[in-house]
Amino acid sequence: MAITFRIAKDQPAGTISRSWVARYLKRSEDFVKRNWNRDPFDCEMDSRPAQVAESLSQESKEIITESLAREKKSIRRLQKEIERIRGKKKSLASIHRFLHSIGAKAFHQVPAPKLSQKNVEDRMWFCEFLSEWTTDDFLFLAPSDEFFIYEVRRPNFQNDRIWALNTDDIPQELKIRERSKSERCVGIFLIFTAKRLMWVVKEQGQSWNGRYFRDIVLTQHVIPFLKSSENVLSIKETTFLHDRAPCMSALAMQNLLKANKVDFFGNDEWPGASPDLNACEHLGAILKDRVEQRLQNAGEDLLLTVANVLEEMEFDRELFVSLLESYPARLEAVQAAAGGHTKY
Repeated sequence: MAITFRIAKDQPAGTISRSWVARYLKRSEDFVKRNWNRDPFDCEMDSRPAQVAESLSQESKEIITESLAREKKSIRRLQKEIERIRGKKKSLASIHRFLHSIGAKAFHQVPAPKLSQKNVEDRMWFCEFLSEWTTDDFLFLAPSDEFFIYEVRRPNFQNDRIWALNTDDIPQELKIRERSKSERCVGIFLIFTAKRLMWVVKEQGQSWNGRYFRDIVLTQHVIPFLKSSENVLSIKETTFLHDRAPCMSALAMQNLLKANKVDFFGNDEWPGASPDLNACEHLGAILKDRVEQRLQNAGEDLLLTVANVLEEMEFDRELFVSLLESYPARLEAVQAAAGGHTKY
């Protein structure tokens, strides 16, 4: 190591780089960077043997290939598969190199949020609470949600990756979307009934705080929307469903709804961490897909595209009714999963 560093330092500038030294030493570039300014003769103090790249056996390679052909798996799951079958634990780096060598592609997977024991109990209680509702009863729901629509859909970097030999094998919703340097986005609040869709586009630079939701979203839009017979099947029987975000579950917000005689699921009824029980989450995903497809095909302005797609969806009653009529199946799926998350 001392000789290598001395050779590198004695060469004219630009002829030998840190990456060359790293390759020569079989070390990382980070190691070279940390030790670049040390005295060459002190390098022996940190002369741990370089790690030799582990090679996979043919049997391990076959396990990985067969697993990819059968189903998409993360590197850690492939590692456990090899350990289960062969009784040997292979390094993640070795599996990663082999995946690249056979042309496998990595994609981020977006799993459902984790549930606490209280969430599970609340979800089971909610399913029992609505067990006597008929399919027609759910047509009086008015689900809502708020979210951002990005010009380039953002991947979730905290989640694991799944691997496949062909990009066509990966469902569209699991694929990585490249992030642009300056991401443009539009904030949207949605609420729909069996008759109509209503939305609020967040003003540029406006924070989605409690005051904004009380004064703008609820007072100026949601409450008048729910009080009109043109928008709901029955003003008295309509139940407003919010996603229990902090701005919506605040006491001041719920007092405002009560004061305006709006029926809604309170914090003691609606279970948290339940996107699969909010049909507006499903509607939001449909909206994002349509906006993304329009942007890819026509390259329109983001805000204009969102406005056009929303106007096209405003009176899609067939879609709204189908989402509301899916509630009995959603509740049954939660019960079958013992309170866990479902495909919805």
